[in-house]
Amino acid sequence: MRQYPAKATEDIDRTRPLLECAASNGERYVVYISIVGVDRADAPCYKTKHTVEQIVRGSDIPSVILRSTQFHSFVAGLIQKLGVDTLDEVLVPAGARLQTIEAEEVAQRLVELTKTRQTEYVDDVGGPAILAIEDMVKDFLGARGRQATVRSVDPKGSPWVAWTGETHLCPKHRYGKTITYCFTETVE
Repeated sequence: MRQYPAKATEDIDRTRPLLECAASNGERYVVYISIVGVDRADAPCYKTKHTVEQIVRGSDIPSVILRSTQFHSFVAGLIQKLGVDTLDEVLVPAGARLQTIEAEEVAQRLVELTKTRQTEYVDDVGGPAILAIEDMVKDFLGARGRQATVRSVDPKGSPWVAWTGETHLCPKHRYGKTITYCFTETVE
């Protein structure tokens, strides 16, 4: 599994001075974006994000933390790294499911939070559908007019293992309206 030590250290080490600077400049409210499941996941990047949440919560500035599922664009990039644009056989992590959301929809929720200045925990936000990565890859290929064999492989030892359980999903908090499987379709 990929490690994020330098980035993790940067995120943690830079959060306190950022909050101190905000406080000294009269800021009275912080909105922090995080990831659904950081308090339940084992992945190093999730643990780092959870530590940063605790730092934000422990500061003297009132704050709200919004946890979101992965953005469509992030997952599209991951899918491209699987080789969908060039390979005749695309190996996908078995059991990986995602509930992606449009970045603009999360931005709308963040704006709402700045207006209410809510400081309690708020509901996580996720996309409208929970989809298997196999289906997303097939739709991604279809949207590009490509044909390739899609074959499931064991995700063990890869970053994809983080998306094989329920930790990163929030099925009761489907906030987004844009479905990712075609990366363009909107649900009414």
